[in-house]
Amino acid sequence: GAPGPDPADLAALRGYAGDRVADPKLLRRLARVRNPALLIWGEDDAVVPPAFGKAYAAAFADARFEVVPGAGHMPVLQAPGATFDLIDEFLG
Repeated sequence: GAPGPDPADLAALRGYAGDRVADPKLLRRLARVRNPALLIWGEDDAVVPPAFGKAYAAAFADARFEVVPGAGHMPVLQAPGATFDLIDEFLG
């Protein structure tokens, strides 16, 4: 299929969350999180590119950002082995 999200999925998301699914205050609020965080991003994410993940990770007080090669928006489904390896390493 075509890269990126399914148009029907996007329509459902808009129906649920409205046209603005962004939270303009999110980055400021993330700085309050004191627990270590692991952000895992698909290298080929066409919905939310890895650059956004890097920005989110930088906003946390203690975060690690990891990219899963060959995965898109759903790395846990598209590359489960690599994704769970990152989670296991983070938790270990």
